[in-house]
Amino acid sequence: GAQSIDVAIDTCFGYRKNNRGFEGLSIAPSGKIYAMIQSPLLYPNTSTGEGTRIHRLLEIDPLTNATKMFVYLNEGIIGASGSNQIRLRDWKIGDMAAINDSTFLIIEHALRGTTDRKNIFTININGATAVNSGLYSGKTLEGLVDSAGLAANSIKPVKKKLFMDMLANGWPA
Repeated sequence: GAQSIDVAIDTCFGYRKNNRGFEGLSIAPSGKIYAMIQSPLLYPNTSTGEGTRIHRLLEIDPLTNATKMFVYLNEGIIGASGSNQIRLRDWKIGDMAAINDSTFLIIEHALRGTTDRKNIFTININGATAVNSGLYSGKTLEGLVDSAGLAANSIKPVKKKLFMDMLANGWPA
């Protein structure tokens, strides 16, 4: 009978925040498996991981066990500083669903004080740069922080577009 096989994934995922694993999982029509880490990795340390917009998206080809990683950027800091400001560490990825082999729906949400965001985005991996757990200009991927840091290292994140603001469409806060 069929037996399960362990697929070796990048060791950087060992730096995941406690209780923040692969929240979004999806199988594309191609059969490839996609997994989005719920919160940025604390890689190489907590301060780097809590000060970045970068989430990693893992692709696994179950036919070959080959893996790739791509960058997803959360929405960043929202609101004036204070107890209602959504900080980088407040963002979480929820569920994920494949539309086709390159396009996915992703739930991204954050809540702090009275500031609440619950959105669904479409993302597309076509044209996104495959990344690894190595260093970029002496920093981990998470240390590049945002789109400017990625661009300075010729890294293109997945394309992202707002599909639905769930709160504006009747989702109960």
